[in-house]
Amino acid sequence: MLLWRENSRNLALIFLFFACMNLASSIRINEIMPHTSNFLGQEWVELYNPEDEDLEFAGKIGDKVSNDSINFIIAGKSFFIIAKNCSMTSNCLEISSIGSGLNDEQENVYLYENDSLLTFFSWNTNLKSSGKSWQFIGGEWKDCLPSFNSENFCNTASQEKTDEKIAEKLMIKLEYNNEIECNKEAEVELNLYNLKDIDYDAKIYIENAKSEIYDGGWKSGNYYVNAAINGESSKKFKIKAKENGNKIIAKIRETGKTSIAAEYSGSIEINCDESELDEENETENFSGEAPSENELKEEAIYLQGKDIKTQKIAVYESKNKIIKQYAIIGFSGFCILVLILIILKKHDKSDDYN
Repeated sequence: MLLWRENSRNLALIFLFFACMNLASSIRINEIMPHTSNFLGQEWVELYNPEDEDLEFAGKIGDKVSNDSINFIIAGKSFFIIAKNCSMTSNCLEISSIGSGLNDEQENVYLYENDSLLTFFSWNTNLKSSGKSWQFIGGEWKDCLPSFNSENFCNTASQEKTDEKIAEKLMIKLEYNNEIECNKEAEVELNLYNLKDIDYDAKIYIENAKSEIYDGGWKSGNYYVNAAINGESSKKFKIKAKENGNKIIAKIRETGKTSIAAEYSGSIEINCDESELDEENETENFSGEAPSENELKEEAIYLQGKDIKTQKIAVYESKNKIIKQYAIIGFSGFCILVLILIILKKHDKSDDYN
């Protein structure tokens, strides 16, 4: 009887171990984009979780040359992207490259869970000229037009609708040197996809650090270059970092509007020595237009944690507010005058009594 209990406990532990292992192992490679001839201009691998539950994944992804450690949570019945730039979706993990950088033909992608090979796919056919990707459909791999971050289809009406939806999405991407020198001019190139035939304002800055952008003169990083883009697929800008930072941000909005139309963020390294840090007061440069509410909010966020005692901040007040302030001052003065008169009157009465 005792032996049976011990064996039952061991069997239960073994069953639980394999059940948990099978649950995590259900994550699969769903789509592979092995070239940059696509609307995102980059390679990516899409994973899929077929379970109802969210799963935490810890493992590696790579090619036959090298691999990278990855750790993330993938929602149930959902997709997850591995790519160099994740500005196009939130369910994504950024890595510098997939393996050593995927080849369009005679290549492999491996997915490891912990140190065990979970799944892989190998191919020999070149897809770059067609713009297609490899997709897992019905238990087999097919070359189809990309279905990025959505269910895979091939040569169907649903595929065409997915392609149209992707093609309509406005997206931006920055090309830049990953390391720039402090207080030195650096050039960045803003690439744009699916723009409307209208003007766009552009802003490029270093997150949580002082930076500047050139627009006829050096302007604060919080400054939007007005009507900077009109139909171009790419535009070059000059920026300058004034402090150490590790993330570069680009935003565009339709000219005349305040809402952000597209946004990009990427890693960057600013090389600033203590002696190079800009100690001068930051001077705001205005285009002659009043700043928008969003810009004011972003400026307020930017100033948090800074030593604002050395900064000259112009405070603009409404006419009504100024009148109220003077009314309060006048009333206070009147009350003081009345109080003085009462004291003097009492003093006079005191003298008469004496």
